[in-house]
Amino acid sequence: DKPKNVTSNDVVQLVLHTICDSLGGRLTKVGHGGTLDPNATGVLVLGVGTGTRMLQSFLDGSKAYEAEVTLGSETDTQDCVGSVIAEAAYDHVTNEILEAALPSFIGDIQQVP
Repeated sequence: DKPKNVTSNDVVQLVLHTICDSLGGRLTKVGHGGTLDPNATGVLVLGVGTGTRMLQSFLDGSKAYEAEVTLGSETDTQDCVGSVIAEAAYDHVTNEILEAALPSFIGDIQQVP
């Protein structure tokens, strides 16, 4: 479980240094199968040595995500770390409205940077 506020590269560097130390300084390849946002926690798939060539085959399976949201606030970064730049009422938002929106988050989705 990648902790919050740690980058994917931080994890790769930690694993690389740990492996190199245990191998007496010998270098090896370490890579990740896809960058997780620093604010995200979860599984970060790593490959070591020749396993880096097999990373894509481990990423083709289905994935599930959990999210925590704050209704009524907009931040300048569109995430939880930004400064609030606008607030709006959300008392009209019901469970039914939220559940009706959920199917739009299922399937192949191209993330917008």
